[in-house]
Amino acid sequence: MRRMEPHVSGAVTAALLADHPETAKALLASSTDLSAGEIDSAVQSLSPQVAAAQAQLKATADTVAHYAAMAMWVLFLSIVLSLLE
Repeated sequence: MRRMEPHVSGAVTAALLADHPETAKALLASSTDLSAGEIDSAVQSLSPQVAAAQAQLKATADTVAHYAAMAMWVLFLSIVLSLLE
């Protein structure tokens, strides 16, 4: 079995996180000697981990968006207060 190059591994991971399992399967097929059944099995076995990672990424993005919005409000209020003086 051929070892996967690190950049291919990253591309497979990105495809799975972006909810593109067919792209991930195509990448695995082109970079390994796995059969189609083995690739399907591998992608299916990663499904729970991918779902958990997607949920964690969404939660992190929501937190970042919240803090960015708060920072913008602070900046806005600072500018308004500086104009009043």
